[in-house]
Amino acid sequence: MIDNLAITKILTDFSEMNNLGLPADKLVERFSNEVTMLFGIDRADVKMLGQKRDTTLKVEELVANMNKPYVDNKLSDYSEFPDLIVFFRNGYKSCSITPINVGGKIICILTALSRKENKFSDDVQNALAISTMLFGYQISSVMDREKNTNLAKYFDASFDSQAPQCLIDKEGTVVKANKALFISLAMNNKDLLGRKIGEIFAVDQTVQKSLDMGLFADVPLITNPRKTFKMSQKIINSNLSHLLLYDNTYAKQLEERMKALDYSKFEALLILNKDTTIVWASGNCGTVLKTEKENLIGLRLVDIIVDNKHFGEVLAMVDAEPYYGSATIDLANGVVLYTHILIFKNSTGYSCLVYNNNQENYLNSVKDNLDRLVDLTSDMIIVVNEFGYIRNINRKAEMMLGYSNSNISGKALSLFYSDQESQDNVNKGLGIARENGIANNIKANMLVKDVKDPLPCECSVERVIDPDGNLSGYIVLAKELGTTTERDVLRQKMEKEESDIMKLKSESDMKTQFIYNISHDLKTPITNIKGFATLLFRGDFGTVTDEQKSYLKIIIDESERFTGLVQQILDIAKLSAGKIKLDVQDVDFVMMRNNPSIEALAKSCEGKGLTFEWKVDDDVPTLRADPNRLIQVFVNLIGNAIKFTQVGGIAIHVYKKSKRIYVDVSDTGIGIEKDDQKKLFKEFYQVERKGLTMQEGSGTGLGLSIVKKIMNLHGGDVRVKSELGNGTTFTFYIPLEGKKKKVTRIKQTPTPQQPAESGAS
Repeated sequence: MIDNLAITKILTDFSEMNNLGLPADKLVERFSNEVTMLFGIDRADVKMLGQKRDTTLKVEELVANMNKPYVDNKLSDYSEFPDLIVFFRNGYKSCSITPINVGGKIICILTALSRKENKFSDDVQNALAISTMLFGYQISSVMDREKNTNLAKYFDASFDSQAPQCLIDKEGTVVKANKALFISLAMNNKDLLGRKIGEIFAVDQTVQKSLDMGLFADVPLITNPRKTFKMSQKIINSNLSHLLLYDNTYAKQLEERMKALDYSKFEALLILNKDTTIVWASGNCGTVLKTEKENLIGLRLVDIIVDNKHFGEVLAMVDAEPYYGSATIDLANGVVLYTHILIFKNSTGYSCLVYNNNQENYLNSVKDNLDRLVDLTSDMIIVVNEFGYIRNINRKAEMMLGYSNSNISGKALSLFYSDQESQDNVNKGLGIARENGIANNIKANMLVKDVKDPLPCECSVERVIDPDGNLSGYIVLAKELGTTTERDVLRQKMEKEESDIMKLKSESDMKTQFIYNISHDLKTPITNIKGFATLLFRGDFGTVTDEQKSYLKIIIDESERFTGLVQQILDIAKLSAGKIKLDVQDVDFVMMRNNPSIEALAKSCEGKGLTFEWKVDDDVPTLRADPNRLIQVFVNLIGNAIKFTQVGGIAIHVYKKSKRIYVDVSDTGIGIEKDDQKKLFKEFYQVERKGLTMQEGSGTGLGLSIVKKIMNLHGGDVRVKSELGNGTTFTFYIPLEGKKKKVTRIKQTPTPQQPAESGAS
């Protein structure tokens, strides 16, 4: 029960949080911790609306749309949403999902989970409602404050200039000022920030009217009326305005800087009117732009820019913010300049800084020519870093060794020499080059992909030093020894085959992406269909008849089945596109037996009258793998075994052999014909199951394909052994990565398993 003392504690703790001055993320973390402590629950998550869509659970989206809490005090494998089933399988027994809103607008969602059933009673929900109401106002206030702070940070770059500037709120209070303003006013932070602008400058009605019209106005200092500033005001939003000021000191500094610009060799300044006619040019134009400033004045910049159509689009953007980019200028006197320009709007038109980058283009051209020369040379060139790992190889090396740049980059150079003597020779050559700059006449045999015999080569190694004098890597030049005619013919054949493969892969990738997009788009409507059908079934929108309930139950069951099918299609699409990354952890197969999904499968066996055995040999160590993906593999294989086994049982055996961990999933079912065994792991392939009902043998034909791809991701594989009528054994393996400490286990007598619903499909 939540008594009055507990309510007082909640109000006190959540009110004190408002005085801590925490940022939004820390406030969310503190609130989550307070909820778990005060209410005695196991987990509390707060998700801000507006985050990436794939981070928000479907049940949370439903709560946000309905703007009402969702409570399930008895989570199970039959819960209404897949997200709730995941919670249950992770050990949670009840949940409460509550919208947090301020002024009728939902800003975040609180998901509270407990490992006890019936945790979220009415009084707990009422106390949670009070807590979320207080937190909603706190987080809304913090977000508004951070929004204004971030907006102020947006102007930091502008504040670095010599022009005095500040930000004021709607009351006229200075909330931020740059260093130039502090210097001009001879004030510090304490004197200036927090004061009204009207307490510093004499702003009368005439001045304020000019500022409101976006014009400059002369405003004197109250403490020194002889010192006058030109001030302009730009309204940012309903709460902030930006003030820009100029004084005589800044004008003199600007004049001196303009004179200094006349001596620059790198950039010239042009002042343009509103139609981009050049009305003023710095005195160094002859040096930078190869023509005197007198020849530029009167020309329109938009006319001498080669891509003037693009430049018109640039001018439209400049009204909002400065533009920096490349531009080609044709002065119609035989001079074509490749430049970078920085252009920004001023009170009379535009200011434009022009940087001549002809020299940069020349260097880039030389570099491109050198790269093409390296690619066209008849020798293999391999570039490695200072630790001996390959950065890139030229086209000849790709052709001779059979590896593409993307496949070989990042691998150790020594891996591509066929024997220990060759590896030692090359490593010795790297050491000599590190000390003396170059090493020649290194004999070595290189490995060629898919070719048994090595390629004899003579190598030389040259050290590469960066501009700071530090070692940055090596260049290895390898000359082939002996004839290459036969290998060239073979290489051409392989290149043609690879080209055909790439075409097929491109078509397959397009199909995979299409399936992925369609499947992903199907998840949202089917989730909504199931969610609203469930609400109707429960009577949330009014009483329904028994006949209507039966139809609604069909909709819910079929929606769940459809969701599972779509998820399988999404998984195979992600795996095929390489979008799934493994979350590698230490995996203990003995402990995995207690996983809710495995337990559910075991109980499903018992409910069907089948035995279920899980055996892990004593010498099996922990394994580095993705536990969630392994559970997915087990669910597919054991689920299929249960589906096609009528008598007998299912046995799982985990054992170590050589440097691999093997897992056998065996059944006493109907077996698989040899012809079908060859096609089992193809996508969408389904074996005809004689003697079974359609429901028992139905599916997408993707489960075993997903299993194989998951094993391949782990560096392993899966195979099948079966005899028609005498059962089937699927065996998958994962390589061990180095020695792992054995897990010390106490042998226990197996306890009887309780019946449960199967999660296999």
